[in-house]
Amino acid sequence: MASAARLSLCLGTQSFVTYAQNAKKPRQRQAVEQLIFFTLLKPGIDAWRASTYTRLNREERVTTDPQFELAAMRGAELVFESIPGTVTQITALLTSKELDETIYMALLSSILTSASTSCYMSLDYDRNKENREMKPNFYGYVDHGWRGIVSVTANFVCSMCNLTIRALACALLSLKSMGELMAVLGCEMLLYYGSKTFRGDIHSWIPSHGIKGRVITLLHAFIVKLLADWTFFVQLRNPVDIGGVYFCFNLIPTLAIGLFSTYTLVEVGRV
Repeated sequence: MASAARLSLCLGTQSFVTYAQNAKKPRQRQAVEQLIFFTLLKPGIDAWRASTYTRLNREERVTTDPQFELAAMRGAELVFESIPGTVTQITALLTSKELDETIYMALLSSILTSASTSCYMSLDYDRNKENREMKPNFYGYVDHGWRGIVSVTANFVCSMCNLTIRALACALLSLKSMGELMAVLGCEMLLYYGSKTFRGDIHSWIPSHGIKGRVITLLHAFIVKLLADWTFFVQLRNPVDIGGVYFCFNLIPTLAIGLFSTYTLVEVGRV
């Protein structure tokens, strides 16, 4: 049941992203884009559009560039499928009476896949020539030599560690009290929304208005927050998303939640 709910949320979000990206196009074209999505052809087509896209050949009547659309689709998969799936696997591992090597292999595969996806998205943004030309102070941290290998490796390790710590913390807290887990995650999310409101950038930079704009603003901020917290997606240190200071600050709640969950479980004698 939980797996079906996660899949439905993921597909619904991706379908909405497809709609928002093509909302300015005629309805026939929107229907074609939805057909491409539901026939599972969209990942390949999005990758092709992103690889061949330049600002000189930008398609008219699209909301954002293809690279962002591709990242949004992958981000929805991470937020609604990969991350909850990792928490579920760790919870099953902690509560299982019989340990099977298959569980460990599935968990390791899930963590490595999620971390590599986040790392690849960051690398894809940084290696984009137009991004480096327009924002040389923000992009270009991945060199072509051994320094680039070190940067990518560090990014991958940080992503893997963030995901593991948070998934383990959530699994441990869920064993004690689901209410307490929801309270911790809710407070962290409220702090993020509060900081964006205080800074005056609560509204998403994605051009949209009305009810659709409000939905995009809430959904965009929610996905951005979770990606930064759980997968260390370094592209989100962009000022229009989270910002460098808050991106670094996110590491503190990650460690705090991990320590707090372990302490509470030891206190009640569960670990």
